[in-house]
Amino acid sequence: MNERFMELFYELFNNIPRQGPGNKESTQRAFSILEQLPDKPKILDWGCGAGKQTIDLSCMSNAAIYAVDNHLPFLKTLKKTAIAQGLENKIFPVNADMFFPGFFPKSFDAIWAEGSIYNLGFEKGLRDSLSLLKHRGYIAVTKVSWLKTGAPQNLTSFWEKEYPPMTDIPGNLHIIKKCGLSLVDYFILPDSAWWENYYKPLQDQILQFRKKYKNEKPALDIVQMIQLEIDIYKRYADYYGYVFYVVQNN
Repeated sequence: MNERFMELFYELFNNIPRQGPGNKESTQRAFSILEQLPDKPKILDWGCGAGKQTIDLSCMSNAAIYAVDNHLPFLKTLKKTAIAQGLENKIFPVNADMFFPGFFPKSFDAIWAEGSIYNLGFEKGLRDSLSLLKHRGYIAVTKVSWLKTGAPQNLTSFWEKEYPPMTDIPGNLHIIKKCGLSLVDYFILPDSAWWENYYKPLQDQILQFRKKYKNEKPALDIVQMIQLEIDIYKRYADYYGYVFYVVQNN
């Protein structure tokens, strides 16, 4: 993807609350599963985006949260929000690549990755997380997963192109075990987690993009790509969804 394409892609996502499916209720439910955290845990929010879940985590805990993303405008948005809510002493934005976060081994009590572990790949992301995790620490991630069999060909073709490693829940549980991690719990994100803070705001941005960049092909290509994703979910949400996996380091 060329530089202009990525510039436009980030512009489209800069002005929406979340950069992937999720909601406060799901973040809260996953966090409540982490029963053995210390009173003031150190958490890595890995691939935080604009940090909606970072803010939610900070409000529901006494954690020091290191929020890592490679896109500086997202971190500026997060910092501005943290200051506005009086959370600037609990949230520490870090402009870094997920592949090279630059932290010491065994630094964190928990690693959080809502919608971002796909950047590394599920197995690699879990293994890389292990190197940064303290003994008995937690990893909480959301990952798109098949929810049932028998998906129509146009749906499987879409995901084979967009995310070839996509598998079902048993497949992901196998990977968790293969990595030497213990499953604590998992749950499927509700339909509202896709629409309220993600697809509906994104749909509004698409309408504005079409007007603003009606003569620019890279922008129209992005719009077409995102609109197809939204339309696919409208038709086939029964077949796939985001799953929150919470695991623990043995």
